[in-house]
Amino acid sequence: MDRLLERWNALVSSLILGVLWAFWHLPLFFIPGTTQQQMGNPVPMFTGFAVEVVAMSVLLTWIYINTARSIWGAILFHTALNYMMNLVLMVTNGTMGSAAYSTGTIGLVTLAVIVAAVHGANLKRGSHE
Repeated sequence: MDRLLERWNALVSSLILGVLWAFWHLPLFFIPGTTQQQMGNPVPMFTGFAVEVVAMSVLLTWIYINTARSIWGAILFHTALNYMMNLVLMVTNGTMGSAAYSTGTIGLVTLAVIVAAVHGANLKRGSHE
């Protein structure tokens, strides 16, 4: 992230990292037993997953920047989201229902848009650049 931030603002950096991060997870949609594989048909589910990961990247970047570049807040947030995804899989008997997954994705995207709108492209408190 720090190398991306040297070249671009925080919002662009987080979008770049989010796309790379989403594709990093793509093989997991084809490996039996992984959370991603249990989500169902890889094509539509990966698309939703990629949107969610990009939104999550914006939120993680915001947390990282506003905690004096501490990774601990980002780690905690990522862990909480992973826990929630696995909890939904347990409740839905191993199948991530599209309604449950869509609700989570919409929530993360909405939150990322609000953070970007309130804090600007630098995603820093008090910044509107």
